[in-house]
Amino acid sequence: MVFLFRKKILNKSIEDVLYEKYTNENYTKKNLLLYEIGKRSGLSIAYNEKKVSNNCFNLTYLLVTDFCTSLRSAKTAPNKTQVKQMLVGRLRRRGKKLKEFMLTIKTADSTEINTLLSIYIEKVKWLRSMNKPLWDESQFTLEALNKKYENPVFYVGIINNEIIGGFILVEYDRLYWPEVTDNSTYFFYKFVISNKYCGKNYSDRILKWVKEYGREMNKKYIRLDYDGNRKPITEMYTRNGFNPVDTISNQHVSKLIKAEYLITGNN
Repeated sequence: MVFLFRKKILNKSIEDVLYEKYTNENYTKKNLLLYEIGKRSGLSIAYNEKKVSNNCFNLTYLLVTDFCTSLRSAKTAPNKTQVKQMLVGRLRRRGKKLKEFMLTIKTADSTEINTLLSIYIEKVKWLRSMNKPLWDESQFTLEALNKKYENPVFYVGIINNEIIGGFILVEYDRLYWPEVTDNSTYFFYKFVISNKYCGKNYSDRILKWVKEYGREMNKKYIRLDYDGNRKPITEMYTRNGFNPVDTISNQHVSKLIKAEYLITGNN
């Protein structure tokens, strides 16, 4: 059933999907709908005589709810062409704000990995200057990370063509999670947001994306560890649904919390 639903909407234009969403207030497949829209090549619209491309995932969060509500309240129900025109008009009016809001998350190429490494180093130095050391510069070379993690995949978050941070996903962690021997898990590591973009809710948005990506890839868990002595980090993972399952320690952290997020609906 899920496969048929995916196949069905993959051939629809964005205005078709929006039109269907707005005419069906009780749409029950919202998350899958959002992900499938975002997974495609993206939305291109006219914006000040230029083309703006977006993966639609965050565009949908920004617009669909209030957009569809406004359509339902219209005196005359618009057709699909009018829906598209109204969407483009709204994007034009919100252009600058929308571009600043749009977050793209993607696997990093070699250049983007180097930028991500520099953000790690920036964070290491800043934490040290705040007398809250966490990492060491030597950890953040490509060689060191490839040695520590088994087949790591680097991801970056991009706003307005600028990398704001990133993370690593791996499928096995034989050091801290040796009991997990199947492929049911994404292990989420080395999460960082550039200081310039801290405090703007990007952490929560990236974590939400990771959970949805895990669902799409048929994972059952997102697992990670964090320093339980750091209140902001603890609060971030707690409010995003990560539940502690064990407390250990290593040479750097006296209270290392192992936590997991259960992806409901995936067996």
